[in-house]
Amino acid sequence: MTVPTYSPTLALADLQWVMRSPFLILPEQLTAEGKADQDAIRPLRDSEIELDELARFLEERHSHRVGYYFENLIDYWLQHSADASQVKRQIRIANEERTIGELDFAFRNRAGELCHWEAAVKFYLYSPRPNKDGSHWLGPNARDYLEKKWNRLRTHQLPLAARHFDEPVRSMPFVKGILFQPLLGESGDAPLIGQPPEFTAPQHQTGHWVHYRNLPQLPENWQKRRFQELCKPYWFTVPNSFDGESSHTSASSLNEHFQIQPERTKHPRYFATFTQADSKWSETERLFVVPDNWPNLPAV
Repeated sequence: MTVPTYSPTLALADLQWVMRSPFLILPEQLTAEGKADQDAIRPLRDSEIELDELARFLEERHSHRVGYYFENLIDYWLQHSADASQVKRQIRIANEERTIGELDFAFRNRAGELCHWEAAVKFYLYSPRPNKDGSHWLGPNARDYLEKKWNRLRTHQLPLAARHFDEPVRSMPFVKGILFQPLLGESGDAPLIGQPPEFTAPQHQTGHWVHYRNLPQLPENWQKRRFQELCKPYWFTVPNSFDGESSHTSASSLNEHFQIQPERTKHPRYFATFTQADSKWSETERLFVVPDNWPNLPAV
């Protein structure tokens, strides 16, 4: 497989998103406003980032997986931060030669304290109908859901570091991502809006989702937008400037495209949406378009 050449400007924008975007799950070490405490790792300054080096760093570790790309960007950040030292990644935890887990990142902060981050980037859609475990916040692959991730972090991944190291360790979830509300109801009517769980950060990013069958019924203000599909692993920022044309399409063209190629509606697709003001286009929000049978939950 050919490894793509990373655009330095896209790599920088994605790195900035990883460092500066709001948390999805609120670490205990952060205030309710999402501001880091005094021991947090500050974002790199532009003067600390060499663009060609960043692009090479990512090329050498290329993966189409969004989560792995996210971790690669964190890795670059920590490796180049004056606030972190002795950075280690993917630390295998074994018990009598049997692997019982893996720590994503361990490092020492400026105060010399041992820190542990469990990193994840997640995208969950609100389903008015819950799954068998009572969760309404499901992934594009509905087998994944928000409470499942939180419980895994809380009961297994975060406590693992305390059992592994023989000194105090500051463990925290480093989870970014977006929660998506339904844009339309099942029949194209007004949607039910979901309430995120209390463990989510109040300033988390939001977007919308819609079934393919409801694309013709997009609200009027959405009909005026332009859409750009985002391909894995580049789900964090928009890869190029937008003039209203190029790889961007109107709502009517998008719907027509999927009607002509129905095989493309079998999987979720992820879009950046744009609006025009004073002859200038700017990104408005993100949209997931999901198969008509999503979340395809079993009958109760």
